[in-house]
Amino acid sequence: RMWWWLRFWGQFPPPHFDNVAFDLHLYQCFGWPWERCSLSGALRSALSGFGHFPSLRHILSSGHEAMVSEWSLRLPEWDASWPIARELKACADRDAVYREYASAQLQQFAASRAWYFWTWKVDAGAANGGLGEPHWDLRECLRRGWIAL
Repeated sequence: RMWWWLRFWGQFPPPHFDNVAFDLHLYQCFGWPWERCSLSGALRSALSGFGHFPSLRHILSSGHEAMVSEWSLRLPEWDASWPIARELKACADRDAVYREYASAQLQQFAASRAWYFWTWKVDAGAANGGLGEPHWDLRECLRRGWIAL
């Protein structure tokens, strides 16, 4: 990845970028770092942006504008062997976890120019053994009280 090398050499964002706004997709569900993360680690990362490159904080501290054009409330919980899946299964109030997760992300994203949730409505009622995909569905996240606007 070119981004990684640019970061390694201290050249990201490249200094010649002018009048540029970065479009960030900040998910915490894809890839091995998130699959091995604890629930408390994921909640801390949701607030700080740690674990993403480029992170919102990194872009803004470079003097560039940024918007978060893709995010969701999906956590890596579809494999029962992953820490977050085990912790959520044992959790007495999963709704409270998703409220905290949403709140942390929104606090982080408040520094951006704008943010956009993945989509308003997901038509996937049969997905996940009939549980659907509420973590990708803003309308459903609002209905469940996970996100407060």
